[in-house]
Amino acid sequence: MLDLHIAHDPPAGGVPWKELAPLAPHLLWAIVALVALLMIGPTNIRALLSRITKVGILGVEIQLRSDIKRAARAREIPIPRRRMEHLIRRLAGSRQLLHCARILWVDDRPLGNVAEMELLRSLCVSIDLAPSSEDARERLSAGVYDLVLSDMMREGPRSGEALIPDVQSSPLKPPIIFYVRAEMPTPEGAYGLTQAPDKLFELILDALEERRG
Repeated sequence: MLDLHIAHDPPAGGVPWKELAPLAPHLLWAIVALVALLMIGPTNIRALLSRITKVGILGVEIQLRSDIKRAARAREIPIPRRRMEHLIRRLAGSRQLLHCARILWVDDRPLGNVAEMELLRSLCVSIDLAPSSEDARERLSAGVYDLVLSDMMREGPRSGEALIPDVQSSPLKPPIIFYVRAEMPTPEGAYGLTQAPDKLFELILDALEERRG
């Protein structure tokens, strides 16, 4: 006996329930989310987003405080509390200014600046390292930088000063800041000089604001 199976197509314009079945959980969650948003209301949603933003900023400030304290301990330079809080607020509020800024850091012992570099990189600053004046000159001739940071004693006492003419003749003529181990007069042609990490960050922000303003 011949068994014939005749497939019946769904009527034209009908709902393909079998195809929609796998999407049911997603549709249910979308409906729940929509109802929740309607219950919360636009005013409360804005308040919630504001709280999330504040939590994000708080996280940034906590990390900044940790990095600044670590840099201060490494250099054995205490930072007063009020100055610390002012600097943290200024750094957190300057993320757009620092975003994608390019810094050339010239130092034959870069491990002594790890905390400072980590803080700047956490704010999306790009840092190229040059262990010698010769390497710095090559990088300056081949690339463009918003700022140059340099130690003073590499090849000899105050040898960092010899780099100033090369910085001034490079494509963007970036300001140069000396980050040293002992205070000394600021060389002519330099933007600033300091041994304190908090003062370093202030100088960096000042220099970038002037340059971009």
